[in-house]
Amino acid sequence: GAIFGGRDGLFYIRKFLKEAEKHLSAGGKIYMEFDSRQKNEIAGILKRLGYGNVNFYKDQYGRWRYLTAGKQPLV
Repeated sequence: GAIFGGRDGLFYIRKFLKEAEKHLSAGGKIYMEFDSRQKNEIAGILKRLGYGNVNFYKDQYGRWRYLTAGKQPLV
């Protein structure tokens, strides 16, 4: 595991995504870089937290590296 990221290396990512959602305006977005091995776990976290419009992007080496995710607009 990661030295400071908890057992699976996602402690601070979970914390960030949970807190960021509280501060986003409807339609707001976050941009985040991550370790390519964590893509599936992060996708699950985003889904559980209710983020929408989630997009993952690869880096110049073809590895998953960046994401954008938005807060669902109020209907």
